[in-house]
Amino acid sequence: MSELVDNQIGYWLFYSQRCVAYAFAEILRGFCVEQNKPYVITPSQWGTLSLLYEAGEGVTIGTISQRRGLDPPTVTGIVKRLEQSGLVERLHDSKDRRVVKVYLTDEAKGLFPALLEVVLAYN
Repeated sequence: MSELVDNQIGYWLFYSQRCVAYAFAEILRGFCVEQNKPYVITPSQWGTLSLLYEAGEGVTIGTISQRRGLDPPTVTGIVKRLEQSGLVERLHDSKDRRVVKVYLTDEAKGLFPALLEVVLAYN
């Protein structure tokens, strides 16, 4: 590497973040393989699942977006992939049909304690 790169903290922070994120992704992937799941949970999906689990109730895309610091279209993509995996579902709010909330499915609720254990061990 050049001296220019060696002395740039921004580069090393970015590089460190990528290494940690890759290792975390591998831990999540390994868990899903171990559990014989047909899907792989990504770090972004973990962030959404953990938020929904902590909320204990349905959460809007906008709320997920704000709490996770992601753009709403990005969250919509994450939720769509989680929906395809059978881990979340979108339902209209019973009080205001215009509002759509995201909920964990029974599959996700059952999987969460073991997944949390793996995440905490990684931390």
